[in-house]
Parts: sequence; C-alpha cells; structure tokens
Amino acid sequence: MQDEKDGEIRAVIPVRPSADWQEKSGEFHIETGVRALYFTYRGSGSIDWQWV
Repeated sequence: MQDEKDGEIRAVIPVRPSADWQEKSGEFHIETGVRALYFTYRGSGSIDWQWV
C-alpha cells in the first residue's frame, strides 16, 4: 500500500488464493489527515475487494 501513486511502499499484506472472503490487515504509518491509498496486486489470477 502507498499513500502516493509512485511513493514509498508503506505496507505489504500477503494474500493467498481462497474461494471464501478473508479479512486481511497490516500495520502502516502515514501522515495525519486525508490521504489517498494506492493498492497494487502482484500475482496470478485476480483479486476482489469487498471493502477497505
């Protein structure tokens, strides 16, 4: 996860394939205030988001 499009990686949250919804979380530290969050998925297949 990043808080700038081409910025420093703030967190990495590993995921594994599953047929069911799973909750994933991780710690990160960003500046206080309203910030955009950018997520990148690297792997085979696809990922579905229910909510962030």
